[in-house]
Amino acid sequence: METEAILSYKGRRLVRCKDDFFYGNVLEPKIAFLHIDSRSEDNFKMPNKVSVGLVDTLAASHGSIFKPFKFSVKDSFFKALDLAAAWLERQSVSNLKK
Repeated sequence: METEAILSYKGRRLVRCKDDFFYGNVLEPKIAFLHIDSRSEDNFKMPNKVSVGLVDTLAASHGSIFKPFKFSVKDSFFKALDLAAAWLERQSVSNLKK
């Protein structure tokens, strides 16, 4: 049986399902959701429009519709992922202060 590599970025897990990505830890209050909206038309089909939102993990676990309380659109996947990492880092720091 082959095992798949676990993707992570800046110490947080990154899970992919087609054009949707979940970034973060489900045990924390917030998780980032990334969606590739469009890709370039060249041979590489690189994402050129990526939506990123920060959603509540409690609502997501109950099957609620994702209603991000922070949302942005970036022109590359890595810019969107860096933004999500910054949001989650700020969120974890603010939780430690409480």
